[in-house]
Amino acid sequence: MKKPHYRSWIPKRKVVIFLAVSLFLLLLPLIYDFGQLANILMWVAAVPAIIMTFKLSLTYNAFSPSGGNYQDKIYNLAAQEFDLEEGKVLDVGTLSGALPIKLAKKNPKITIEGVDHWRDDALIKRRDNKKKKNKKNRQPLLSGDEECRQNAELEGVSLKQVKFSRVHINRLPFKDGAFDGLTSVLTYQQAAGEKNENLVYESLRTLRVGGEFVLIDQFKDRNAFGDFDKFIKDMDVSEIEIIPLEEKIDLPWILKLKSNLGNVVILKGTK
Repeated sequence: MKKPHYRSWIPKRKVVIFLAVSLFLLLLPLIYDFGQLANILMWVAAVPAIIMTFKLSLTYNAFSPSGGNYQDKIYNLAAQEFDLEEGKVLDVGTLSGALPIKLAKKNPKITIEGVDHWRDDALIKRRDNKKKKNKKNRQPLLSGDEECRQNAELEGVSLKQVKFSRVHINRLPFKDGAFDGLTSVLTYQQAAGEKNENLVYESLRTLRVGGEFVLIDQFKDRNAFGDFDKFIKDMDVSEIEIIPLEEKIDLPWILKLKSNLGNVVILKGTK
């Protein structure tokens, strides 16, 4: 029986790339002698790559179902904290649709639209070019929105209740106040080339006055969101509760690092 597939926040290919770089820097001087100084420099360069490989491997395992399954635990927490009883909900950075699906199961009276950019254009092109070469039993390559819809159907959630759209989260194609609820989990901090706090404000623009939001991200990372107090003030919401993630979930040491989830807080409230 086919099972839903949920992408990891840490892509496996990222772990493999750092592992390959580490092995390359370690082994190449043993295969070919570049001279004592060059060999030493390559081994020294291998150290940070090895450390990053170790960190990424532990983090990937902590998030994976076969490890600590903390990615699913955080999605479950977001669903538990979200109390909207009816209306339209926007989930920003939906990835594989995990949170919209959980929300739909929790409350059949709400409809959820999950949006993401899904930088998988290369995957789609490769799929189209090699479609005829795929083996009969091989899992077909799916784009992000296709994967979300398949996951919803496999989880028994109607596509009338959940919808998935490919958009840029820095300019959401929705009117002001179009939604009654807003959710997002570890999305804004990952957006490259953007002022992360502006992405939050853009999401809040689509939430009606009095609407409910639950946002989980590295909001206390000053490099990403600037001064935390100013950021909270500029959100311009009527009610807000600030909850450190560690108060809700007992995290392993690798996830407590500031570069992982150490700066993550839950922002829960009403616009």
